[in-house]
Amino acid sequence: MWGSIKIIESPHAVASTQIRFPRTKKKRILKKWKNQARNYALRPAAYMFQGEFITHPEVMKRIVKLTL
Repeated sequence: MWGSIKIIESPHAVASTQIRFPRTKKKRILKKWKNQARNYALRPAAYMFQGEFITHPEVMKRIVKLTL
């Protein structure tokens, strides 16, 4: 618990973010690149859901480090 917010650590709290982008800015090419999984990576994330704060363990380590 952190104040009145319940904190849950979950290794499944990740977000998919696009890490590779094409050099061209044409819509057709951007659309193709969006559909390819190799252009994305899973990054640790934190979510607020129904009054509970769900975080990845790596994010939790950063939060604890910043609050001390």
